[in-house]
Amino acid sequence: MSLNDSIVELLKRVRGTSAKAETTSTRELKAGSGPLRLAAILNEIEETVLPRKLTFRLGDDAHIVMDVANGRLMRMLEVKPDSVVGPNQEIFSARDDKKKAEQVTAFRAFLTTFAQMNGPMEVTSGPPKTEYSAAEVGYTAPELRKACQDFEFPGDAPEPAEPDKKAAAKTPAKKSATKKPAAKKASAKKPATKPRKAATAAQASASIAAFFDACEPLSENIFLMSGKGKVDRHSGGTSAQKDWQSAAGDVASDLAQWIKATSNALGPSQLIVLKSPRLDNQSVCFATEANHTVVAVFNNADLARVLSAASNTLNWGVVR
Repeated sequence: MSLNDSIVELLKRVRGTSAKAETTSTRELKAGSGPLRLAAILNEIEETVLPRKLTFRLGDDAHIVMDVANGRLMRMLEVKPDSVVGPNQEIFSARDDKKKAEQVTAFRAFLTTFAQMNGPMEVTSGPPKTEYSAAEVGYTAPELRKACQDFEFPGDAPEPAEPDKKAAAKTPAKKSATKKPAAKKASAKKPATKPRKAATAAQASASIAAFFDACEPLSENIFLMSGKGKVDRHSGGTSAQKDWQSAAGDVASDLAQWIKATSNALGPSQLIVLKSPRLDNQSVCFATEANHTVVAVFNNADLARVLSAASNTLNWGVVR
């Protein structure tokens, strides 16, 4: 079994990704104004990682149906009532950069007109009927947010005096904030000298164990294994540990081949992070050092913390 197949299979069992992808759920989105409804829709798009069909409903008559994957709007499927679709506007079926201006303008019209309608809003998330290839990129939530950012909802025009006061009040803080990065940069230069120093095998072994300890509170499942695939430490579900025991040998072999092929360019100590829409909003990282590897499964929101833990604990030096 390949490394990718092993990890995907493990995550399916640990998190129930396959079953979850086939379920349909409906929940209320608490948004009592046009700007809040628009923000709620864009947030749902941005936070949807697995391929899903999202249906936003306002009251009994208005709804927008779209396919979303990896935080991107892939396709608009239906917009009701017909009045939401203005004249000379087409419902988006696939991103076309030659018509990007027209498509983005249509998105803005659909979303802002829909958000102005009154009534309780809810979203239904279900499996999509269409599978999209890697070449179909759709539109990201930031692109849609940028298209709508200067839209003024009726009755929601900002008061100019108050924002100006807030901006003036924040000015001193911004000045002091500009001085802090200079200090951070100065302190950041010290760890940068680590790769130039060789680490002993004992130091490297201690650092990979320290990385395990730092990542353990962030991880759904985390393993520390030797180069031959023996699991020395584990934290997480017991069923995942049994699944991992059967896959660890293949994973260790794949990693050894990867390190051998790339060590001249990248060195023997590496951090590899895998992210995929199939992984249910989770990431997998492999940290290798001193012939040991930490494999951690964690939420995407904790990626920065894991990278920080690697920077603070791993040597990234040549092991003697």
